[in-house]
Amino acid sequence: MEDLAQSSIQFRRLEVTAESDEGVPYTKAFQGVWLVEPDGYQVGVALTAGGSIAVYGETGPYFEVFDDIDDAEFKAGLDDHSALQARLALAALTGDRTPIVEELDI
Repeated sequence: MEDLAQSSIQFRRLEVTAESDEGVPYTKAFQGVWLVEPDGYQVGVALTAGGSIAVYGETGPYFEVFDDIDDAEFKAGLDDHSALQARLALAALTGDRTPIVEELDI
């Protein structure tokens, strides 16, 4: 991915609720931009200022950081719809015009 420090992407402080192994809630904060906003039913997918992909689910809650969207899709089971939305949003943010293909198993 391009050098995000030199990009025009407007990163901001994102905060998500997490939970310790003992069930104690706390907040995780990082600089990023939502590619897919979490809404209670759909997981959130964010591009971090460091170029990673953060996936957040409000049920659980769930939070994990991955190298890229493919990594999140395969390791965390990111659903196809959220992955496609994240890829489209990332392409729009970065100006990447590489064709995106959604593989259908129909």
